[in-house]
Amino acid sequence: MKKIVALLLVVCMLITALPVFASKTAEQEFSTDKIKGEVIIPFTDAQAAGEYKPSTVVAGYDGGAHYWGSAEVIYELTEMKKGRYELFFWVCPHPVCMEKLEFEIMHAGETSKYVIYQATESEDEKVEPGWVSLGVYDFAGDGAEYVKMPKAPGTTRQSAVKYAPSTKDVTVYTEPVVEEKKDENISSEGVPVIGDKKPDSSSKLKDIEVLPAGKCRWEGDWRFSSAVLGPMAEYPNSMWIAGVGEEATVTYNPQIEAVGDVNVFVYLLWWHENQNPQVKYEVHHNGKVDTVMLDPTTLTESSWVYLGTFDFAGDIENEFVKLVCQKDENVKGNTRASTIMFEIVNTEGGIWQTKYVTPYESIETLIDKGVMAPLDKFADMKDHWAYYDVEYMANEGLVSGVSEDTFDPEAQITRAEYVTILDRAMGFEMTEGDSYADVAKDAWYAPYVATAKANGLLKGLPTDDGFKPEQPITRQEMALFTYNAIKQIGRNDEWLADMPDDYAKFTDTAEVADWAEEALKYLIKTGIIKGTTRAQGAVILKRFMSYFVWAGPPTDQERVMTFNDEFNGTEMDWSVWRSEAKAPGHIQSSRWPENVEVHDGAVHLVIRHEEREGKEWTAASVWVRPEVFAQKYGYWEARYKIAASSGINNSFW
Repeated sequence: MKKIVALLLVVCMLITALPVFASKTAEQEFSTDKIKGEVIIPFTDAQAAGEYKPSTVVAGYDGGAHYWGSAEVIYELTEMKKGRYELFFWVCPHPVCMEKLEFEIMHAGETSKYVIYQATESEDEKVEPGWVSLGVYDFAGDGAEYVKMPKAPGTTRQSAVKYAPSTKDVTVYTEPVVEEKKDENISSEGVPVIGDKKPDSSSKLKDIEVLPAGKCRWEGDWRFSSAVLGPMAEYPNSMWIAGVGEEATVTYNPQIEAVGDVNVFVYLLWWHENQNPQVKYEVHHNGKVDTVMLDPTTLTESSWVYLGTFDFAGDIENEFVKLVCQKDENVKGNTRASTIMFEIVNTEGGIWQTKYVTPYESIETLIDKGVMAPLDKFADMKDHWAYYDVEYMANEGLVSGVSEDTFDPEAQITRAEYVTILDRAMGFEMTEGDSYADVAKDAWYAPYVATAKANGLLKGLPTDDGFKPEQPITRQEMALFTYNAIKQIGRNDEWLADMPDDYAKFTDTAEVADWAEEALKYLIKTGIIKGTTRAQGAVILKRFMSYFVWAGPPTDQERVMTFNDEFNGTEMDWSVWRSEAKAPGHIQSSRWPENVEVHDGAVHLVIRHEEREGKEWTAASVWVRPEVFAQKYGYWEARYKIAASSGINNSFW
């Protein structure tokens, strides 16, 4: 049996009337019956002008996946002989799809229009997946005839087109009367109207899964607050920024891939004083930007506020909500930021899916969000070898300069300074009280030394003659303090067994004190320890954080299976896995989900010599959906075979 755990495998609507239509509503006939002489053209053989993604939520014509997107699709009828044929389209009704599907049929030198409806407002009139007729036409069989679905303003779902010989009369066209629907959420000027609409979900949220770190990004001097809480039980803290200052933003990206309407709600925070009455939100959607101003001073308590309903195009990189604080001397008071809710609306007005995006404070968030305070804090670090590490750790608030713009990288770091940055890195709660006789109670470092002692970071250090806080730290002392911190964390260090032991290569090991030998051997093996200047101390801290704080599971916990797929069956579970359906520019093949085959307890990524999207070869890729599995550390196991052929890029990530 083949088992794969967390991996990436790569083998390299505004309705407008058309001139003439034939239209059908609930009376249209659906069938799964095979017709004599029929020819089926699957979507995988059609020409799509953009990306379509596979889905098994609704079955395709062959019981497998269908494909969703909004780009133009052409089903070519190149094998059709001269004669009269009836055309059919396989409908895949789904909560997120366009009700109205438009077609252009090129036949015998003419272009005919046709419209079908795959959803209705009546519960009794809902249609099941199946073939629906597109009409009867005379064809010339000249190889230039086709069925086209133009680019749609919403999601369409594709599976197949088929045609069969027919003796029926040629379809007679009628123009349907289409009533334009007015969006009640948009004013006559095209500006979203803030109303009393309430979110579909409760305003008191608990145990709600927030989108992974990186979907909420902020720029500016934002600070976290536990005094004014948001709606999320797991991440309740909000953010705030002082009144007049430099421009600051918070960007909420819901990563919505569906095409259609989205209800947007802001959890607007109330505070009893000093609030900015002009909070600006920009909604970026479908190539447009709508601006909504909110006034939290009108509230009596924090609550959800409806921004409006907006048409999204499924562009996950460029559709988001941005809170914008502009530098304006006329604006007084603090601006606060919390959660934004996105409700994806289905064609019947119900809610298909709800997504929440919220800022939350953690070191992982600060790393993943990709936006920190700007570098270049210290003028004396610009050309220094440790520039990036020092500036990074300073932006994390873990090291500081000797002045606002000076770090003094070559100065020796003192015992007190190193203990201070270790305390900050460990996130200890400060301890007040006596520690050592030579540590004055009013010294700036007194609470840090007391905290380090209370948490065992100074264990093993000879202190008969005091701590000597302002004495430059030695490499042995730095190793001991860091080693004690690592053991305090309890992270998995089994990987060290495979690391080279370079301790014996040092020429001064005879001078190492007994109390420091174990720690120094350990730190040298990890590659953490180097030297004892302020710059080297910052680098050591960053390595310590990377190896033992920001990664690795605790050693006192049992392993738990969080994800696996043994590929038993004949179909890929596309609710768990994702695949590409495009031609990436950096490789010599295009990648398609139909090249992913499942049989014999394994996934087979097939490479075919066939031209598609301008590439001579087709291949495939699969990876686990992040909403299914997003663990950052642990044990992974997989068995796989790579193609024994030159020119093939086999990758397993």
